[in-house]
Amino acid sequence: MEIRSLLACGTAILLLFSFNVIGDGKSTISITPQSKIVYLNDTFTISILVSPSQPIYSAGCDIYFNPNVLQVINVSKGSFKIWFDYALSIDNMNGSITYILAASNDSVSEDTVLATIEFKAVSTGFSYINISNAFAGATPLDIINGSITVVEDTTPPDTIIHFKPALPNGENGWYVSNVSVNLTATDDLSGVNATYYSLDGGNFVKYTGNFTVNKDGTHVIQFYSIDNRGNSESVKEAMIKIDKTPPSINITEFPPAITNIKNITFKWNGSDNLTPYENITFSYKLEGYDTIWHNWTTEKETTYFNLSEGNYTFMLRAKDEAGNIGGIASKNFSISTAPPIIKNVTAMPPLQKIGGFVNISCSVYGADVQNVSLSIEYPDGKIHNFSMLGHDSRYYYNQSYSMVGEYNFSISAIDSAGNIGRVNGSFRIKDLTPPTVKISYPKAGEILRGKVEIRWNASDNHDARNKLKITIKYSSDDGATWRKIADGVSNDGNYTWDTAGLIDGKEYRIQVIAYDTAGNEGRDVTSRFTVDNTPPSLKIKKPIENYLYVFDRPIIPVIGGNALIIGKITIQAEANDSTSGMQKVEFYVDGSLKSVDDSSPYEWLWQEMAIGRHEINVKAYDKAGNVAEKSINALVLIL
Repeated sequence: MEIRSLLACGTAILLLFSFNVIGDGKSTISITPQSKIVYLNDTFTISILVSPSQPIYSAGCDIYFNPNVLQVINVSKGSFKIWFDYALSIDNMNGSITYILAASNDSVSEDTVLATIEFKAVSTGFSYINISNAFAGATPLDIINGSITVVEDTTPPDTIIHFKPALPNGENGWYVSNVSVNLTATDDLSGVNATYYSLDGGNFVKYTGNFTVNKDGTHVIQFYSIDNRGNSESVKEAMIKIDKTPPSINITEFPPAITNIKNITFKWNGSDNLTPYENITFSYKLEGYDTIWHNWTTEKETTYFNLSEGNYTFMLRAKDEAGNIGGIASKNFSISTAPPIIKNVTAMPPLQKIGGFVNISCSVYGADVQNVSLSIEYPDGKIHNFSMLGHDSRYYYNQSYSMVGEYNFSISAIDSAGNIGRVNGSFRIKDLTPPTVKISYPKAGEILRGKVEIRWNASDNHDARNKLKITIKYSSDDGATWRKIADGVSNDGNYTWDTAGLIDGKEYRIQVIAYDTAGNEGRDVTSRFTVDNTPPSLKIKKPIENYLYVFDRPIIPVIGGNALIIGKITIQAEANDSTSGMQKVEFYVDGSLKSVDDSSPYEWLWQEMAIGRHEINVKAYDKAGNVAEKSINALVLIL
């Protein structure tokens, strides 16, 4: 009762809103869209549209539908300002929506949505959407009902593949160009949502337009489409074979540029990125003999017999299974019998040292010289073969040689016809390098006496050390004149030289000469050194025989042959050596060394206790090691 009262009140209010706009024209309340196809379990909306013929302030209606096909989810307000949702009643059991009421404070003159209804399609079939109890202000009304058809889409799309070119443009089902791929999909109900494709087992990607397959090989395209209901067709598959690459060919057997053989055989092979080797076909032609190309064949050789002398060009081409024909390979040749001519043969230098280079050269004239070779017989009888380097008509071979003796060589020039020209020559290798010698003793500035060991090191680039012979010389006048010490001695590295009997001097030099088996000589000369075999001069100046000394002072002569010494005394000696110079002076008493003095004046203060007869002995040494010695007897009293 309360609800009914409220509805009655609301109706009265609406009538009041509409009271002053009564007119003669008809307004329209319609369902929009008027008809619609939806899919099972979809949710969708329709609108109730009010089209007033003159200004209104309110509108309302009831809606009836087939509850077996549709169910209402929600009813929402339209464009009117006032929405009476408290009065709204939804009955999904019986298929009705009642008391759809709305109003506006301002008049409404344009098409205006009264309400929007959200449905769910719960079953396939047909449902009416009927308007009842409708009003729009106080004007007469035209009612336009609607309808909904619910369908279920279980049929997937159908996709067709198209190629451009439409058919293979090569042989045996092969394309010899890029292929453009088009995928066209259709669907009878919900429409195509997307098409996907995969190339050669790769990931499926969404098709957005024509794509091009441009790589050589056999390609598999997989594709399918999905409609807007999620129905997916089974994956379809198409295959295209593309081969844009012609085969390559190689002529493996052919005559040289010039030949003297009249039966000529050609052999060849080919390769292709896709066609098996055994399926590649070939066609050939011999310019100068054939007038047309031979038929395509899988054979890979041919022989021409008894050809005349002249110029020829053999041409070959290959074709793969797709029909691609590669470029022409060709070989030019001539048939001739004249051998090359070899002139201006030299071996420079004709006599060369061990390890030196000899350049053998010549000029070769002839058609298409193929190779110029050099055969050399070494002094040991062995033959060595080499290829000569050439530029234009000039050929040469430059090499070093270490074996001593005569070398005989032969130069052969062969042209591509097999014709051979030959010349001979010779050269000699001799040991022209002297031995190396280095004297290690005596050294510069040495002072020598007596027997001296001369030391050296001698070697040769060719001969062993023990093959060298040594001559040793000396000079006493700084190299102005030389005298032999030894001649033809073994290369032992040392020799003992006795300097006794030589004149003392400061300008001595040693020269060591080494001779190898080829007669080459090498030598080394020392710097200056000194030979001194003479002891220094020596004199005891104090004390002297037959003289009395008291506390280092000479007093008076005495007799008896002895010196008389009382108290301490300075023993003085005078020593000199003009050749090597003095080294030192030693002072002895009764054979016992008492003092050494290495600079002049040479003296020693004897002050240790001594009583009785004693022998005073003085030794003078020069820098060569020569020794002079003097003695004196004395009666001594030193306390």
